[in-house]
Amino acid sequence: MKKLSFFAIFCAMGLTAFAQSKVVYDFDKDAVVSVGSITPAANTAISSPNIATAGVVSYTDAANATSNVLRAFSGGQRGGTGVIDLNLFPVKAKNYSVTWKQYSGDITKDYKVGVVLRGSSPSDDENVGYVPGIMQGYAFNVYSNPTSKVPHTEFRIYKSTEEKELVVLANITVKGLVPALGVPMWYRASVVGNKLSLEYSTDNETWKVGASATDSDYLFSVGKTQFFWGLAVKNFDFFVDDITYTELKK
Repeated sequence: MKKLSFFAIFCAMGLTAFAQSKVVYDFDKDAVVSVGSITPAANTAISSPNIATAGVVSYTDAANATSNVLRAFSGGQRGGTGVIDLNLFPVKAKNYSVTWKQYSGDITKDYKVGVVLRGSSPSDDENVGYVPGIMQGYAFNVYSNPTSKVPHTEFRIYKSTEEKELVVLANITVKGLVPALGVPMWYRASVVGNKLSLEYSTDNETWKVGASATDSDYLFSVGKTQFFWGLAVKNFDFFVDDITYTELKK
């Protein structure tokens, strides 16, 4: 009986499944730009017909470490909301998390940043969905609010549907949590079955839950991933790195 090599077994089990258990955008090989575009980095695109722009820039953080990072240059048609398709990630992702590293470039301004998980069916119609280009799926949003009387961060989980307003599943405030200038924070959005969570970390090792929710309708079971910003806060002075897809087991 012929024995199969490890490589043959590997291929038979599904090379794609192995390769996509973890996928990372680190932007190291992307060209640095001074003007945003609708193709911000390799394997990304502004979700048509959204009119936002973004691109990769060189950034030096508070620890004097320099790297290529993603930044928004402008917003979309509603509330400065821009949307990027993360085409490197699986198109039929089911149970997974997306983690990203984020820096604040101006601690005197608020900003909102997040991801859509299990996304599908973006509309070209400006009257369908929250903003042109955003997919229907679970939207996880980090709202950093240093300008409040009591500075804080809000962790929000929504359903993005055909309706003009996002459907709130969770909105939790963490008082005193405001990133320092040039100091990284990590955020992680996860979906397993109908369980949703949005977490934060100061070191990418120890995590705290910002918000969690259960979607009793289980409206979205599989789909694509998007990165977004804005949601009525038109500040683009933030920087993002190491956007990471990780497959999770139910």
